[in-house]
Amino acid sequence: MAQKTGVIIGSGRIRMRSRTKAGFAVGLLVALAAGSAQAILLPPEAIVLHQIHVQFEWPAVGGADEYQLQVVEDDGSPDPFASAIPVVDVTVPATDPRAAVTSGLMFDELWAWRVREIVLGTPGAWGSTHRFETAALPGSLPAITVTPGVGTPEPGLTMFNIGSTNGTIAGGIAIAVDAAGNPVWFLEQPDGFLDLRLLDTGRILSVSGLFAGTDRAREHTQNGQLAWISPNDPDLRAHHEAFPMPGGNVLTIVYTYAVVSNGGAPELWRGDRYVELDRTTNQVVWDWNTFDHFSTLDFDPSPGTLDLGDGAFNWTHTNAVVYNAADDSVYVSVRHLSRVTRIDYSTQAIVYNMGFDMPSGDPDFGDNLFSFQHAPQLLANGNMMLFDNGNRRDHLEHTPATGVSKALELAFTGTPPTGASIDWEWTLPAYQAFVGDTDRLPGGNTLVTAGVSAKLYEIDAAGAEVWRLELPTGVPTYVIYRAERIAALLVDGPGDSDGDGLTDDADNCPDHANADQADCDGDGFGDVCTAALGLSRCDDGLDNDGDGLTDGSDPGCACADDPSERSAALVCDDEVDDDGDGLAAAPEDPGCDDPSDPSERSASLVCDNGIDDDLDGLTDFVPDGDGDGLPDPPGDIGCRDPTWPLEDPECADEVDNDGDGAVDFLGIDLNGDGDFDDPGEFPPDPQCTSPSKNRERPTPPGGGGGPGCGAGAELVLLLGAGLWWRRQRVGRTYSTA
Repeated sequence: MAQKTGVIIGSGRIRMRSRTKAGFAVGLLVALAAGSAQAILLPPEAIVLHQIHVQFEWPAVGGADEYQLQVVEDDGSPDPFASAIPVVDVTVPATDPRAAVTSGLMFDELWAWRVREIVLGTPGAWGSTHRFETAALPGSLPAITVTPGVGTPEPGLTMFNIGSTNGTIAGGIAIAVDAAGNPVWFLEQPDGFLDLRLLDTGRILSVSGLFAGTDRAREHTQNGQLAWISPNDPDLRAHHEAFPMPGGNVLTIVYTYAVVSNGGAPELWRGDRYVELDRTTNQVVWDWNTFDHFSTLDFDPSPGTLDLGDGAFNWTHTNAVVYNAADDSVYVSVRHLSRVTRIDYSTQAIVYNMGFDMPSGDPDFGDNLFSFQHAPQLLANGNMMLFDNGNRRDHLEHTPATGVSKALELAFTGTPPTGASIDWEWTLPAYQAFVGDTDRLPGGNTLVTAGVSAKLYEIDAAGAEVWRLELPTGVPTYVIYRAERIAALLVDGPGDSDGDGLTDDADNCPDHANADQADCDGDGFGDVCTAALGLSRCDDGLDNDGDGLTDGSDPGCACADDPSERSAALVCDDEVDDDGDGLAAAPEDPGCDDPSDPSERSASLVCDNGIDDDLDGLTDFVPDGDGDGLPDPPGDIGCRDPTWPLEDPECADEVDNDGDGAVDFLGIDLNGDGDFDDPGEFPPDPQCTSPSKNRERPTPPGGGGGPGCGAGAELVLLLGAGLWWRRQRVGRTYSTA
C-alpha cells in the first residue's frame, strides 16, 4: 500500500516497567469535558491498544493548510504537555487530517495527544487533549531473537502466531514484529491460533480451537473487537484455515464423518468438507465433501499424527484451503493423503489430484514430490509454493533422525496440468514433522516457517539465509503455525464501518449499528451481531460460567451476566426462579432437579406430587376436597413448604392431634424476635417438645407408636448431575473394497 504524506516510518521502542496509573481517570475527565462531538477520532478516547503502530485521525478544520500532531507520555495532569517532550511531533497536509505513527510509542504506557491547525504558516491554538493507553505485552511472550544474514531482508512486518506444547502460553499469541524482532502488535486467544492473516480492511482473520474442541473462524479488528465468528455448530467446526473470498464470504474446512467398511469391518472415519460461509448469514453457500470425491481405497496406513481424540480414523486431515481468482479454483492440501487437489469452483469437478500414487488410481501426477505437506501458495508465474514436511518421503515412515523437510516451488506442465516438477527447493536445518509454511515474497526471497523448531527463515533465490527469527528452544517448547510478511499493519479502512458513532476498535459489533453496545453474555461480541448472524447469545465458544461446558453445548446458557448460564447439574442452584413460582431455585426451591423435570415446581405443589418426599410413610399432601381450609387426610398434612427444615415432623403438622387445644408445633420465628405473632409465624405447642416423646399423636388402636412424634423426618434434596457427550456425525457407509 502506498504510504501517505506524513506517515512516520521507523521501529518502535519497547519498554516494560512498573508504574502507577493514578491520575489517568482525572485526566480523561478533563479531556472529555474539553472535547466536542466529533465525526471520527482515532484512536478512540481512553482505548487500550494492543499495538504501537497507531493511526491518528481527527475532524478537519476549514481553512487549515496543515495540521501538527503531538504525542507525549501522559502523567495524568490536566496539561501533560506542560513539561513533557513529545515522542511524536509531525506536520501533515490539511487535505488528509491523519497520520500513521510507526515510531516513538511503546507498550505499557499512558499517552496524551493533541492537534492544531496551521494557516499560512501560523499555528493556531491547540485542540483538546485526548488520551489512550497501550497494553503491556503478555507475560508469557517468549524472547524473540533475530539474526541477520547475507543481503537485506525484504521490507515490512512479520506476522505469526505462537503456541506452546506444555501450556506455557495459555492458548496462543498472535504477534507482528519489525525487522529487528520488536513486537508492534499482539492479540491473545484462549483457544490458540492456527491460520492468521491480515485482510485488506486491516482486520484479522484467524482460526482457533483445534485442540480445545472449539474450532471457530473469527474476524477481529486489530484491537480484538469481534466482527464475525463462524457458527458454533458440530457440523461446521472450522479448522486449520479461513480464507477470504472475493465477495466477502469465508472459505474454510470443517469435519465430516462416515462409517467405512475397511477389510470387512465397519470403522468411523473423519474426513473434511470445504464450505463457503456467507459472512452475513453464516449459511453454507458452497460445499465439497471428501467422502463424495475421494476413494476410501486411498488412505495412509498409519496417519495417527495429530489424532483429535474423537475415536475416528484420521483419514484426510486437510490443513489448507485457498481460492485463486485467476483460474476460479479452490486448492486444498490433504495432509494424510499426501495430496494437493485443485477443484473447479463453478463445477466442483476435480481438475487434478497431485501427490502420492494410491490404490484408486485417482492421483494424476506428482508421486513422491512431497508428503504430509502444508500451505500451497499460487504464484504469479503459475508455479506453486509448498511446505513439504516429508513424513512419508520415498513412501517410508520417518522419524526425527531420518526425516527431511523442504520448502518447494513446483512448476507445472500442460494445460490443465498433467505433470509437475521441483523448480526450486531449500532444505530446512531440522525435520518438521508437523506444521510449517513457505511464502514467496515480492522481491524474490522466500519466508519459511519451521514451526516445530519455532524459527522463521528468509532465504534468497540462491538458498542463502538473509534473516532468521527464533524463539527459545528446550523446555518450555514453542510452536509457530504460520508466518506472513505484511507491508504494514496500518491500512486504509473505515474508522466507523457501521456509522453508529463508535470507531471499529471501540465497537463490540463493528459491522452492525449498536450505539448502546449491549452485550448480554459479556464476550465482547455485541448482541446485535449475535442476532444478525442468527447465533445464540451463548454462542461465543467460551465457558463463561465455568461449568466445564462451552456455551453452545450448555443448555442452561442464557447470558454470562445472568446466573441462568449454567449446567444441568447447577440449574437448581442458580438463584433464578426457573419455574416462575416466586422462589429462587435453590436452596429456596429444593424441589428443583432439572428444568425439564416436573419436580422443579412451586412450593404450593411440592406437597402435592404424590411422592413421599420426607420418607415418613405418608404421601405428602392431598387436596382440600371439602373446602374447609384444611387438607384432607390421610395425606401428609405436615407438608407446607420445602424450605422448612422439617416436613411432617411430630410437632410440625399444624393439627391439634392430641386435643390439647394447641397446634402441635415447635414454633416458627421467622425474624428471630422471640415472638410468634408476625405473618407466617406459628406459636409452639408446649405439649410437643421432642421427637423422642411419643406424646404428639395418641397411640393408635392395637398399640405401638404412631407415625407422629416417633417417626422422625428427613428432607431429601437431589440435584441431578448432567451427562454430556459429543455428537458424532455418522453419514453414509463406504467401503474400501
